[in-house]
Amino acid sequence: DRLPIFSRVTFLDLIEREVGDRGIAAGSYTMGILERAHLDLVWNDATTELRRRLLVTMGLLRAPRLLILDEPFLDLDDKVARDLGQSLAIHLLEKRPEAIVIVSQQPLNALEGCGIPIRTVDLGVQFG
Repeated sequence: DRLPIFSRVTFLDLIEREVGDRGIAAGSYTMGILERAHLDLVWNDATTELRRRLLVTMGLLRAPRLLILDEPFLDLDDKVARDLGQSLAIHLLEKRPEAIVIVSQQPLNALEGCGIPIRTVDLGVQFG
């Protein structure tokens, strides 16, 4: 996941490109999901966990009515996934998008006990 194009691009650069001129205060860029110190990180030097947090944050900055997350907890250890799940839940409980769809091949343990009602649909699709 080390891409030459991102060799010097910081998290803040990516967030500012996403926000554009929509009048979102710089102080709210982290959305409670990233730490302010993370904004100076370069994409290529960041861990999978921090990249995932950045991508979720960028999606939330758009204040979507429909939020679709594809495997937001993939490749994260249980503690990191739970931390991200709790941060995500806090934001979602405040902003209340009309619908949230989370696509996952694994149970959503990271969101257990976060106050978000979860309904699962098992499509029963088997590949391989």
